[in-house]
Amino acid sequence: GQIVGATKNGELFLIKDKKLVSFNAGESLGIGKITSVYAEDSTDDYIYVGNDQGKVYAGFFGEDGNTFDVNVEMDVSPALNVSWISRECETIWAIADDKVGYFDPRGKYRLVEHLPIDSSIEMVESDYQGNLWLVSTRQGVAKIVTNNFQDITDMAGIEPEVVNATCLYRDNLYVGTDKGLRIIDIKRMEPVENEL
Repeated sequence: GQIVGATKNGELFLIKDKKLVSFNAGESLGIGKITSVYAEDSTDDYIYVGNDQGKVYAGFFGEDGNTFDVNVEMDVSPALNVSWISRECETIWAIADDKVGYFDPRGKYRLVEHLPIDSSIEMVESDYQGNLWLVSTRQGVAKIVTNNFQDITDMAGIEPEVVNATCLYRDNLYVGTDKGLRIIDIKRMEPVENEL
């Protein structure tokens, strides 16, 4: 019963019961020029709003419809002009003209690299098998196939190194590299610095 959208000039609008109840410039809402919007299907009134400064905001319209209550602010740099946001395969994706990325469970923006499409990217969609499809107005359509492996060192923000041995002990992954020992807290996916 509701329609939420964004204009090319960067305004956010809300229509309820076939009536315009909110129409605000992104600047007046404190979130800059709006370039995309996505309404979450599973949660009433929860929306994601992208801007031209590499940010995605998630939240709700205020009771009066003239405010936007930001619940989460997410950085999508180096993607700047967010042109498409959607939920595909249980993940929120944010697309810019030349960047494709998603938010991991911790809310960190992860770029998808080594794609055959790298310009004029319009959108990403998933099919019934869980495949992702990228659409570019200049380079056509590309299918993205998932990698069944995770780069844990990358997720933890550790520089790539040759790994010779690993040992999981009390929620810490001990990683033996050519340059020494690295420790990763698996629950928080971040490096651990201690006496070792």
